[in-house]
Amino acid sequence: MSRKKKWFLGIGLLVALGVVAIFVAAAVLARRFEPYIREQAILYLSARFESEVEIAALRVRMPKTSPFRLLLTRGRGVSARVEGEGISLRHKGRRDLPPLFTIKKFACEVDLATLFDLPKTVPLVSLDGLEIQIPPKGERPNFGSNASDKDAEQPQMPVVIIREVAVNNAKLVILPKDKKKFPLQFDIHRLRLWSAGSGVASTYDAQLTNPKPPGTIISKGTFGPWASEEPGDTPLSGEYSFENADLSVFSGIAGILNSTGRFEGSLSAITARGQALGPAQQ
Repeated sequence: MSRKKKWFLGIGLLVALGVVAIFVAAAVLARRFEPYIREQAILYLSARFESEVEIAALRVRMPKTSPFRLLLTRGRGVSARVEGEGISLRHKGRRDLPPLFTIKKFACEVDLATLFDLPKTVPLVSLDGLEIQIPPKGERPNFGSNASDKDAEQPQMPVVIIREVAVNNAKLVILPKDKKKFPLQFDIHRLRLWSAGSGVASTYDAQLTNPKPPGTIISKGTFGPWASEEPGDTPLSGEYSFENADLSVFSGIAGILNSTGRFEGSLSAITARGQALGPAQQ
């Protein structure tokens, strides 16, 4: 073999080895994302809600993209889909109460490079089958304690900004103090939350079923910013429409009630102004 051929062969082998090395490095980088995302999700939820977090399954679906681009850009501009199932949060690990939150399925898309940014930004999170179970008064967790009052071993919460949350088929269950009584359950058919960032109010749009009297509530307005020292002081305002409320659940009353109006105040004290049409007015 001539020296020229050997020279071209050597260059070809070096290029081939370089390409293989890039593909291997890209594959290793891709495999790092799934455990990192799981770790960050558990860290955020456990610190935010002081809860023991369980995730039955979490998958990161990498996009079909050039490994050269993935490696050289460290994922910037490349979105991966994150899907999870069977999420539960037990406040302070308590097993004597139902989980505070359970989620059947969730999904989001993230720019891989933003996983290493501060703050971490997620454009949209979709939740399906969310169930929130609120313990009776006196047993409810306090999410507003100051950082200085928390256990020194409490993990540092990652700084995450979620621009939009889309919730479908959710339930809000308020557990009674008397365990012989039935819980109060609100079926939330649709809920959207939009946030402009930390420390500002979020806008929302919701449709839910009122348990008693049964009827449909459609509401939109603003929520927040979150009052960390006293959650009950968190501002809440908006407009509502209460439709087709069946009054027959009350003894001695019959007919359908419809009401519209506005409300404002805080989570602990809301003032509503509106008008209602009873059976005799419709």
